[in-house]
Amino acid sequence: MEAGRRGRPASDFAPPGASHSGGITWLPVGRDGGGADQTLLSHEFGHNFGYPHQTRIPCPGTDLADCEESKGANSRQTPMGGGTVSVGLTAPELLHSKWLSDEEAVTVEKSATYTLNSLYGGQDGVRALDIPIGEDRLVVEYRHTSGTLDKRLQGVHTYRIPGNNYEGATMVDMSRRGRRRLRPCPRPAPTPTSRLRSRSGAPSSS
Repeated sequence: MEAGRRGRPASDFAPPGASHSGGITWLPVGRDGGGADQTLLSHEFGHNFGYPHQTRIPCPGTDLADCEESKGANSRQTPMGGGTVSVGLTAPELLHSKWLSDEEAVTVEKSATYTLNSLYGGQDGVRALDIPIGEDRLVVEYRHTSGTLDKRLQGVHTYRIPGNNYEGATMVDMSRRGRRRLRPCPRPAPTPTSRLRSRSGAPSSS
């Protein structure tokens, strides 16, 4: 990226504050635009891959029917949701880009017990569950520290997918009052795997 004349953004980028998914992402550069750190760059490149900003749905109960739409609440699970460059992309984003194989992203068609490997771990096997729920889908992932990624994202996370539009994923937040905060896990999991029991298409940790 290079600045245009007199410090203005180059022609491939647009004014500050504007961005959209796919094609060209607007990023201010040069003397008037300030610096661009790795978090900003990963976020803006994500837009070029077709990822919009990722938010979360507060679901204070255990029933998805209790979920409420929340505008402006970042998921914090990805650079596209207010996370820093130290967190990876979410499973729905990887599915959107077709960066998970059929062996890594399993479509759940019946009740069973599944072992999830860490999304960015080195093990072979299942990394995400894709669960059809009526006209929508749920995607379940397990995040665990892998190198420099996901040091503060320990545990199983679920996302609602509208139709088959993985890029439109919203994190399902069933924490207390729907306001889950990221904190270092006091007791990191001994192994980067998680076992899930899927019953009638609804995942739960075990």
